[in-house]
Amino acid sequence: MNEGDQAEADRLKRIIEALMDRAEGSSVVQGADFDLFRTAVLLEEELERRKEELAEALAENRKINQSLREFREILHNGENRFRCIMEHSPIGIGMADASGTFIEVNEALCALSGREKAELQGMNVLDILHPNDRETCGRILERLRLGKEGVIRTEMRFGSEQKPVRVNLGIVPERDSSGMLLHFICMTEDISGRIGNEDPAGNQPSYDGLTELPNRTLFFDRLSREFFKAKRTGRRVALICLDLDGFKPINDWNGHDAGDFVLKTVVKRWLACIRNIDTIARMGAEEFAVIAGDLETGEEAVPLARKLIGMLIPPLIMPNGMQARIGANAGIAIYPDNAADMDSLLFAAGRAMQESKSRGRNTCTLSGVKPSSGGVGEECLSFNESLLVGARELDEQHRHLVRMINHLNETLTSGHPDVGHSLSELFAYLIFHFETEHRLMAQYGYPEMTEHDLKHERMTREIGLLSGDPGSELLMLQKLRNWHLDHSRNCDSLLGEYLAQKGIP
Repeated sequence: MNEGDQAEADRLKRIIEALMDRAEGSSVVQGADFDLFRTAVLLEEELERRKEELAEALAENRKINQSLREFREILHNGENRFRCIMEHSPIGIGMADASGTFIEVNEALCALSGREKAELQGMNVLDILHPNDRETCGRILERLRLGKEGVIRTEMRFGSEQKPVRVNLGIVPERDSSGMLLHFICMTEDISGRIGNEDPAGNQPSYDGLTELPNRTLFFDRLSREFFKAKRTGRRVALICLDLDGFKPINDWNGHDAGDFVLKTVVKRWLACIRNIDTIARMGAEEFAVIAGDLETGEEAVPLARKLIGMLIPPLIMPNGMQARIGANAGIAIYPDNAADMDSLLFAAGRAMQESKSRGRNTCTLSGVKPSSGGVGEECLSFNESLLVGARELDEQHRHLVRMINHLNETLTSGHPDVGHSLSELFAYLIFHFETEHRLMAQYGYPEMTEHDLKHERMTREIGLLSGDPGSELLMLQKLRNWHLDHSRNCDSLLGEYLAQKGIP
């Protein structure tokens, strides 16, 4: 109770006592004295009520103070953990505000950028990039600010044109409960020594260097997120595959500069006719894909496909003043009407596109295929002889990994709420499997152990970045499946042969 409350209570008490004394001095309480007596009783009741309210408020205040103390302790512990990671991580880490200005940086980031901490703090993220990469990164940051991206993983260069340093750059936006951007967490790793020697599961750029569109890597990330939204809302996702018709002769006869100009012009026209929530990705030399989510019916994608084709009907004016004509064919597939997983949807859209090509330029086809009755289910990944490496312990673990990947796929396609648990179990077993391979390689002196471990590390890092990111579960599944197939056939098979030579069954 504060001083003001206490003074008010004392004042009421004095009034009540005076009224009660006067009432008790009269043998008959009537008239004005009765009114005074009644007022005294009511004031006493009011005083008791206020005392109870104050007692409840004090109790609630104690609870709030206790919660604040616990929250401060949690916050303090979290800050300590974050600072410990910042200080000791071999990966460059920096926290930037919503404008991209560094607030905190660690020593690894200072070493990568070639700047002192005092200098780096206060600089913008773009300032430490290679001049040719700043515009692209600026657009990425703007998309993050607008909420059009979740987590960005791409390849950039630090430094000047004379001394560039290639880095893998990961940017994670931190938002408040209303979605407002608070900070960027930037993570960088020097990959200068790895260029030209990346494995299929390694970190790759997210954007096409020529058109600056998302490439296949980011395409699957976006598609995974649209699947996640569609499952939650019951809406549909359209995938439109587009193949340029007439591009190759222009590129062959007029040179690559002319071909590059055509591709950039096509992309500019297409970007002008899609919604802000849609994604165009470059999938190959002259192949593109459009992801259109939040659709009520699959038929809604047909006008969009025709609009994309129609944007190419007017001739392109080349830099030399000549006109060039180019067309496109489109294939459309709808989730979940035509497929229940990303690869199957891409296959259905690709097949529909091939049907359009067989009918002539500037046509589109809506896929008519039906998803398999049980989703992908057991078809997600099968364990066959191609995955056997010849070492019994590794083969058993590979077999179990296949079962776990298929179980995760079934959990995802059925919408079962146990997805998080299945992911955690699979990730834990994957780490256990990597530890088994490391133990065998170290025990028997496998000469390629360092490179083999590095591939494990890259895969662990990629899955770790995706874990906990809502909407990325299908992308994780695809990465695990494709990586397991490639790694078993191209890397673990060599390890199996080596162990067999050492007499390990």
